[in-house]
Amino acid sequence: MISEKIILASASPRRKELLKNVGYDFSIEVCDLEENSEKTKPWELVMDLAKVKAKAIMDHHEGEDVIVL
Repeated sequence: MISEKIILASASPRRKELLKNVGYDFSIEVCDLEENSEKTKPWELVMDLAKVKAKAIMDHHEGEDVIVL
């Protein structure tokens, strides 16, 4: 089993349900950063914003063993 703390960085009810269904113990933390990016292609924009939000949550848990989804 995973020993690190798992953090779901999303308020999505579906993502929460999926993680619960596979039996993971996790917490939810939503990042309220402004969604700004210079990317124009939809897939690049989504990836860029996801990285920024995940990094913000990782920075909040600096020094801890966490997995941010």
